[in-house]
Amino acid sequence: MKFFISLACLLAVLTPTLGRLIVGGHESKPHSRPYQVAIYNRKDIKDHYCGGTLVHKRWVVSAAHCGKGHHGFAGLGLHDKTNHSEAGQQIIRGTWHLHPDYNGGTLDNDISLFHLGRDAHIGNGKIEAIRIAKTRPHKAMKLLVSGWGATASDGSARSDVLMEVVVRAQSMHHCRKVYGSSSITDNMFCAAASGKDFCQGDDGGPIVGHYGHGIHKNSTTLEGIASWGSGCADPAHPGVYVTVGNYCDWIKTTTKDAVQC
Repeated sequence: MKFFISLACLLAVLTPTLGRLIVGGHESKPHSRPYQVAIYNRKDIKDHYCGGTLVHKRWVVSAAHCGKGHHGFAGLGLHDKTNHSEAGQQIIRGTWHLHPDYNGGTLDNDISLFHLGRDAHIGNGKIEAIRIAKTRPHKAMKLLVSGWGATASDGSARSDVLMEVVVRAQSMHHCRKVYGSSSITDNMFCAAASGKDFCQGDDGGPIVGHYGHGIHKNSTTLEGIASWGSGCADPAHPGVYVTVGNYCDWIKTTTKDAVQC
């Protein structure tokens, strides 16, 4: 989630504000990011509010602050989310499993698992699971963020088609210098590029490494989860992401060994 407040207020207290999209990016080639999931409250899929990442035929990784209620719906195989008749799409009801140590005030441990009620049809070219990176991305590593969120830095004008943007991981020193050492825990990392960021509607979505340009590669790894920041594409404030590799043990236990890093 992005916070449209001053940095002074942000450092004083982190108050969750749901919603964010890809600012400064471009449209993804259709189905080149087949791990991308859209999260909805209802089966009619008219209320997309968060993103997620397919890591197993039954499991999606997302942000804990996206876990509204006990159940939700995952949209898989989507590109234009207004086109509900395209072959290969799936809408699957699922159950939220929020990290037990999630802190809604600081957004530490902002990770959840969404358990699909039935198997996703993996391998049709439109739906694929990706593996989870075991470690934090190194400084300056090129990363790809994708989603259907807001495309303007003021949080307006959400996209109907999947968008993506390339950013680079930043050092923990720089991240803590910007936001304050108490705001950036060891479970977070920052990434940014000038005028590029995730925004309202992209929360919970993937930031990946080892990706292909315009195509899906089996080497793609889930490095993090879009979590929070100050504004959208603010050059002074990078986006903040959850380091998924820190949660390998919890993921393995929660999925009963179905998902491992």
